[in-house]
Amino acid sequence: MSDIHKTLGKNIRNYRKEKNLTSVEFAKHINISTGQLSNVENGNHEVFRLGLLDRITNSLGVSLGELLQTNSIDIRSLYIEEAVKKVLIKEMPNDSSDQIHIINEQLNTLIHSYLATISEYQCDVDKIHSIADHVISQLQFIKNLKVSNSKASAS
Repeated sequence: MSDIHKTLGKNIRNYRKEKNLTSVEFAKHINISTGQLSNVENGNHEVFRLGLLDRITNSLGVSLGELLQTNSIDIRSLYIEEAVKKVLIKEMPNDSSDQIHIINEQLNTLIHSYLATISEYQCDVDKIHSIADHVISQLQFIKNLKVSNSKASAS
């Protein structure tokens, strides 16, 4: 279970309690069982789906970004290809804790911004795909610039 799911579940529970809703009332309101709500609030990652998160945020009157106000994402614990992770970590100097902190900080900012943006569109699947495709294409463009600049420098 990742920290992000635990934090999300804890935040959902806190917002639910702020609204003075019992787990039974809230589960009924978002059309799930109390067992599934318990899984959500305990951070079981298998239950988090966009449709469910959309119902939760609408019911609680908060955005997905607000639910995720945390810096719990750590690049070292993310599932990324082992080869990429080795290169990323290997290319950092031995005293890379500052760099890892900066990467984690920026990664969390990027993810929170993405989630806040898609929550504005109420999890409309086509718009989510469009936003994600745009972000990915911009990151790919930046990556290609780096490769182009590296090749130009080598010439």
